[in-house]
Amino acid sequence: MIIVFGTRFCGKVAAVNNQWVESKFFSIMFIPIFPVGSMFVTSSEFRRRQGFNMAVNAQSVKAVYGRIFSLISAAWFLYLAFDSYGRYEGKSDKNCSISVTGSLIGWLMRVFLSVLW
Repeated sequence: MIIVFGTRFCGKVAAVNNQWVESKFFSIMFIPIFPVGSMFVTSSEFRRRQGFNMAVNAQSVKAVYGRIFSLISAAWFLYLAFDSYGRYEGKSDKNCSISVTGSLIGWLMRVFLSVLW
């Protein structure tokens, strides 16, 4: 099994006039683990950023962790919805509707956090 690790930029926030703040994270298997630093990006190309290094930006870090958490919770609620549907098919739809509502709330939370941050 190959384990991919390194750094990558995530958490793009505060975008104005093609400039934004982004944080660099140490990642394992493309999942950001902890922030290494932040950058005020003035221009960007494929795998290349130009700008000014700065201290770790809390809003950018919150955006990354919020997006990861919302994606995981939305996937979990979606799993519960399909699991409940298969288990309770033909029986009471109460549990299925609760799981479907939960998955919709999870996906709405994911969209809301992506737009907000």
